[in-house]
Amino acid sequence: MDSPSPSRKEMDAGLSALLLQSVKEALVNVLGEGVTAATYVCLERQGLRTEQIPEDLPRFDAFLEDTFGKVSGAVIQRQIAKRLFTLFGLEFVKVPDYALTDYVDVASRQLSIGRMIIIRSPALTGLALTERNGSSYRIGSGLN
Repeated sequence: MDSPSPSRKEMDAGLSALLLQSVKEALVNVLGEGVTAATYVCLERQGLRTEQIPEDLPRFDAFLEDTFGKVSGAVIQRQIAKRLFTLFGLEFVKVPDYALTDYVDVASRQLSIGRMIIIRSPALTGLALTERNGSSYRIGSGLN
């Protein structure tokens, strides 16, 4: 028997958590720990707390481009998107002129079309992806 589908709010919360994880991991990978910490301080000084990033992606996109320049900001956005796609086991395809907001939208649609839902699992420390037939996968292990 299928378990009830999570609400849109639960799905959004799951995507937001993984997006924040992707932001942190990509920033540390590209910029290092010290510059990442300084980046978060600058972001907060501009009135955008870290936990607000998923709710205001266009503003975060603009912050990255304003802070690091158009080209470098775009590179950082792509690295964040690549990490997010990897967490979901999705194939990342670079699209010219796409911002992080666009990539997150694509990932969200691919997950919906693929009949996947984000669930909270008390047995796991994080989130899990599941198909409606009940097959479960750990985040990051791929969808094989």
